[in-house]
Amino acid sequence: MLLGRYLFQSVFIDQAILSEFKGVDFRGAFGPALKKVVCALKQVDCSGCPLSRRCLYPLVFGGAEHKDRRAPLAARSRPARSVARLPGRPLKIMVRQDQERAREARDRLATSPHPCVIEPPDSVQIRFHPREAFAFELLLFGKANESIPYFVQAFQQMGRMGVGRSVEGRRGRFLLQTVRAAERVLYAGEGQPILDEAATVDLKKRLLYDLATVPADLSGPLTVRLRTPLKFKSGCPENVSLPFDALVRETLQRVASLCHAFGNGEPDLDYRGLAERAARVQTLAQALEAVVAVDGTNRRDRELLQGGLTGEVRYGDGWAEFSPLLRFAEQVHLGEETDYGLGRIELVRSA
Repeated sequence: MLLGRYLFQSVFIDQAILSEFKGVDFRGAFGPALKKVVCALKQVDCSGCPLSRRCLYPLVFGGAEHKDRRAPLAARSRPARSVARLPGRPLKIMVRQDQERAREARDRLATSPHPCVIEPPDSVQIRFHPREAFAFELLLFGKANESIPYFVQAFQQMGRMGVGRSVEGRRGRFLLQTVRAAERVLYAGEGQPILDEAATVDLKKRLLYDLATVPADLSGPLTVRLRTPLKFKSGCPENVSLPFDALVRETLQRVASLCHAFGNGEPDLDYRGLAERAARVQTLAQALEAVVAVDGTNRRDRELLQGGLTGEVRYGDGWAEFSPLLRFAEQVHLGEETDYGLGRIELVRSA
């Protein structure tokens, strides 16, 4: 599962007023800008467009019809196999266990992930002045990296259209100055060509390697910081808490869905066993709160953040086995609305 990370450096042309959490502004403005750049027929509704199955806009915003069209692993028909009945283990129990594993796999793959994540400016500042610089990052998964020139064009268009609240009848316009991927400069300013050179890493391959080679000396407490609100796909834990097994379950679901959609199938992991062993890791301290109200650009944007958890949690020893999974999560975000930048976590080894 290929991941590309791109840094966009820009400067405001106008005064801009953004939300406290800027993902609602950037994701909200990005959609119309991308459609303006890539839509050939200029239709309002994509559902009847004859080009929709080849168009980048439905790929980013249109849902499951543009994902890997193979059936989920659990739903595929498998060749019949002979089963040796073990003493004390009736065949009915073995069939029931297979059915339970299939149901768990369907649950992991129930939702199709977006192929991109926007990481907006990481700042509490909401007012920006003309000529003030800012930066944001874009994560792309799988084949979406092949379309990076279109994403650059879309953010250029977004700069012309403006972002944030309307000030004197105009949203804050900005000028895209450079786009970088690792050490490469893909775009160097207005009028310059956009290099079609994605810089990607194979996160699935790295995850499997790291799980097989976990260092034996990882110990001590681990702090997980929620840099942006985390909304659980599997339902928020009660009492504004984040047990370690809930974090691991959410991570496993993210691993499975991303690798299935963009990495030729979910990895062959002991999903149930990992979740069960994660329950042994204790919470030492936590400073969490649920988002109950937020200053957004519209009601939908305000609602999408409500119920998300912010803050940090400190876990006790026993997390080493799960460190490759958590590093995966640190790079790709967790939970719902990741395309807005939600679910960004940071791992901090505690002394």
